[in-house]
Amino acid sequence: MKKKIKLIILAIIILINLFACNIINTNDNFAYEVVLDNYFNGEEVWILQNQTIAQSLNAIIKTNNNDLIIFDGGRKGDVEFLYKFIKRNGGKVSAWFLSHIHDDHVGAIYEIIENHKDIKIENLYYNFADFDYYYKFEGVDAGIVDILLAAFGEAKSRGTIIHDDIKMKDMIEVDGVKVEVMNDLYLLDEDGPNNSSMVYKAYIGDKTMIVFGDLAYAGGEKILADRGVSLKSDIVVMAHHGRGGVGEEVYKAVAPEIVIWPTTEKIYNSDGGKVTREWIEALNVKKEVLSYENTYVIK
Repeated sequence: MKKKIKLIILAIIILINLFACNIINTNDNFAYEVVLDNYFNGEEVWILQNQTIAQSLNAIIKTNNNDLIIFDGGRKGDVEFLYKFIKRNGGKVSAWFLSHIHDDHVGAIYEIIENHKDIKIENLYYNFADFDYYYKFEGVDAGIVDILLAAFGEAKSRGTIIHDDIKMKDMIEVDGVKVEVMNDLYLLDEDGPNNSSMVYKAYIGDKTMIVFGDLAYAGGEKILADRGVSLKSDIVVMAHHGRGGVGEEVYKAVAPEIVIWPTTEKIYNSDGGKVTREWIEALNVKKEVLSYENTYVIK
């Protein structure tokens, strides 16, 4: 009898540890925190924790039928964690959307293509400028464009469908989730590579999420003029990691109730981060998610 009581107590303790604070540890040691439950109708939005001390951006939609839609994916140092997530969810990405060429956005997909060939990427979406445009801003570092395009060619040879000329108002659907391309490729003289970011708006049931990549102030002014009220979204993934990105008027147009910061603690607490936080606080959002703290899911 005493043995049975001990086993019952042990089982209760295990259950408490599993569900306390909504943190779940799976048998493969993949821990995450549920930010909101019953927000979607079976879909999920995942934000994987930064795996380095540097900034990166990844946002992942998991559809009702477990199709994965990835936005950017993070830097090279994030790849093993991202790979683990994709594998535990079937090893396939139905649609992968890229904002622009910087390593903290495209480093992980490069590593996936080159070193994790068991991952199947069905569709890859982006619109990059010509090499000369990036060279004007990045110098020799613009060589990443050629490296990426070579990797994408390799992915194509393995069956990935490449969509390299996406434009404003293109709409892509994956298992009921729609992703709209919100802008054309902006070739601006101010903060060029960042302002060349493609912006995406996902329609997830009756909710929406907008992902700004590294769009900067001039790009923000242009997309505000181009799209206006269409920017309104329930969830926003902050531009340029939450500082030095689009201006306050853009966030007012978005008017989100959930804010995702793909950022570091240092950036979040920087002068630029504090200014952006003041803008967000003025919008009276319901939830803020910080990618440097944990892996999070909105269900």
